[in-house]
Amino acid sequence: MESRIAIEGVELDLFSNTPDEQVVRNCERALARGLPELDLLPPTGTPVCICGGGPSIEDDATEIFNRFKSGHHIMALNGAHDWLLDRGITPHSAFCVDSQPQNAAFYQRPS
Repeated sequence: MESRIAIEGVELDLFSNTPDEQVVRNCERALARGLPELDLLPPTGTPVCICGGGPSIEDDATEIFNRFKSGHHIMALNGAHDWLLDRGITPHSAFCVDSQPQNAAFYQRPS
């Protein structure tokens, strides 16, 4: 599915490998669990390092580790979570942005 959204004047094209109807059902089921939801917090000034799970992440391993040691907030997307843990970096947050069931394998050691 393809969608277009605008956030503060920036337009993003979004592509999903999951039909919109399934995404809506997934969101409804997640909300029905009654778990805490993310709050909108004021800016902290802490730099954020967003790590995707593609093969090129290996090229930036030293840079990511240095940012982690410097106090950056490390955010893992999909398969980057366990990759970071394997390198001594515990991400501050992790997001799976792909709703296919097999992607649960990205989080073998939830931190």
